Amino acid sequence: VSSPKVGADGTIYFGSGVTDGAPAAMGLPTPVTSNTFYAVNPDGTEKWSFKTNDGDPNSKIYSTPAIGSDGTIYFGSREPDSRFYALDSNGNEKWSVQKPGQAIYSSPALSQDEKTVYVGIGNSIHAFNAADGTEPWSVDTGAFVLSSPKITSDGNIYVGSTGGTVHALDSTGTELWNTKLGTSVYASPAFSPDESILYIGDYNGRNSSAPGHMPAASNPSKLYAIDRQNGNIVWDFQAQGAVISTAEVAGDGSIYVGSADTNLYSLKPDGTERWRFSTGGKVIGSPSIDPQGRVIVGSRSAAMFMVVEDKSEWEYDLEYTFDTEAKLCDDRFHLMDFEVKDFVNFIDGWSDFVAANGSEIARLK
Repeated sequence: VSSPKVGADGTIYFGSGVTDGAPAAMGLPTPVTSNTFYAVNPDGTEKWSFKTNDGDPNSKIYSTPAIGSDGTIYFGSREPDSRFYALDSNGNEKWSVQKPGQAIYSSPALSQDEKTVYVGIGNSIHAFNAADGTEPWSVDTGAFVLSSPKITSDGNIYVGSTGGTVHALDSTGTELWNTKLGTSVYASPAFSPDESILYIGDYNGRNSSAPGHMPAASNPSKLYAIDRQNGNIVWDFQAQGAVISTAEVAGDGSIYVGSADTNLYSLKPDGTERWRFSTGGKVIGSPSIDPQGRVIVGSRSAAMFMVVEDKSEWEYDLEYTFDTEAKLCDDRFHLMDFEVKDFVNFIDGWSDFVAANGSEIARLK
């Protein structure tokens, strides 16, 4: 369930843990590696592995690791181990902190200076000193924290809870604001390119007192855009299933998010829908955008998808050469009966204008 993180040298880090009852339901034995954290070489061979301190295979690792610039790896485990770990790049434990009886689903986040690491444990957000694991503060959110904290450039921390609330804290743990959304918030925050808007989804379905990473049922839920300064809701977008997926925001502000209604959605920055793509199964994980702008997402249809957006409306074949000058009737240009759509190019003083329906082209010196 843990998502992989890739280190500076290409090493792939992830935790292991099976969903409750899943092996038995499929007629399989419970994996003995359920409580193991792995480091894998780029060629797929195992570099090293680390088992939780209690050795109990039920101490699953759902938490996605955070990696410091010095190679330190941070992640948490579920009960009965209930520890938050810091390992060095060779898999040796630097320190760990146990919170007995508390499950860690949340993935940690490092402060800008990497001196502090934040993570959700049980019903609280905790701050740990990255050097030694001492705990300067924790804040009780009043409900289970499955969401992973995200930190903005000013050092503020944002996270959701299964009480349906988004919390904003400063680096000292002081609450700046909290905003109530739906029944529960499993997703983690994402931000607009300028960090002025926070995007996060809610989940209306499972009882918030029964935390889990996967909804058993799903009602219509929303993705919200929240003003990061004051917590006010700017807009919301209605999906037909839980929005557990954390949104991915492109450089142009386009928002991509999955839903348990099987769709991957693309939204404009104002919250209007650009398009949707059905995967045939619940989309619980979060989409990624590659350098070419292609969107990659997994689905409970047991498939991975790469979705390529076709941004063209039509094409027009330029059936002339640029070294041929056409005689204009005079020094005035008459557009006559068609609407100008756009420039196509500007070469050697000639501008090409295209009609809105793509059927005609005109040249202007």
